Amino acid sequence: MGIDVDVCIVTYKNEATIGSLLESVAKYLPTASVIIQDNSPDDLTRRAVEQTAYSSRCTILDDVGNVGFGAACNRIADNSDAEWLVFINPDAEISKMDLNLERESAHSILGPIISEPGGEIQRSFGPQRTVGQEAKLRLLRTGDRIPEGRMAHRPAFVSGAAMAVRRLDFLGLNGFDHNNFFMYYEDIDLCRRAQNAGMSVTVTPSWRVTHLGGYSAKMAHLESLKRSHISATNYHRKWNGSNLAFQSICLFEAALKCLIATTRGHVGRTSRPTQWAFFAWLVRGNREV
Repeated sequence: MGIDVDVCIVTYKNEATIGSLLESVAKYLPTASVIIQDNSPDDLTRRAVEQTAYSSRCTILDDVGNVGFGAACNRIADNSDAEWLVFINPDAEISKMDLNLERESAHSILGPIISEPGGEIQRSFGPQRTVGQEAKLRLLRTGDRIPEGRMAHRPAFVSGAAMAVRRLDFLGLNGFDHNNFFMYYEDIDLCRRAQNAGMSVTVTPSWRVTHLGGYSAKMAHLESLKRSHISATNYHRKWNGSNLAFQSICLFEAALKCLIATTRGHVGRTSRPTQWAFFAWLVRGNREV
């Protein structure tokens, strides 16, 4: 690939995973540079990067604390002069990269097919996130995986876990809305604004990523649940004006999960104490993490 690319990575306690990602970048994007915003409270991730063979092509931005995912991505974009930005999570690896960015049209956001380590395709893209769609996802439990044959190559959004966009297009959209989204939903919001501006959003099978998923969030799971809810609330307030309906859906979902967790000891990856603590936080109407 002869085009100028910066690989953009936001890290938070990813010293155990960053090396594998950088190895995949070296394999599939050997001429790209890497810019990292490390939101970690320590220097372990920075030290792990410095110990990799690819460290000479990596720039780690000055420590500013945990500014959140969207703000960190924006900071990376501001420090780049590349034509294309490839955002990818630090707990992911590129497994295929036949994407020719030189042939891609301007004004587009591209997403790969993202799979779990076992090969199951993640629901990393989808239709417009309306309140009705939230109810379907949260209450009907349509799942996080989707058969490859049913993929929509022109979805309403692609996940920020891995996306490519021209830097000038990203800056023209003012990047991620970090004022409303500390983490989660910033990618859905960006794609919606991009489409409103006449840009396209596409899933391309010529780019594939394996994603462990939620690696950093698992270390502070309750905080992650709270931040996801706050971002979702801000999203629906911004776009759908149906905050009361959305809050009702979330309360019902959380109560149902509490019942399941009481019986099983957990619900999905969430332990019973964490699920009950999150439900109590919702009931109190708290909006602080």
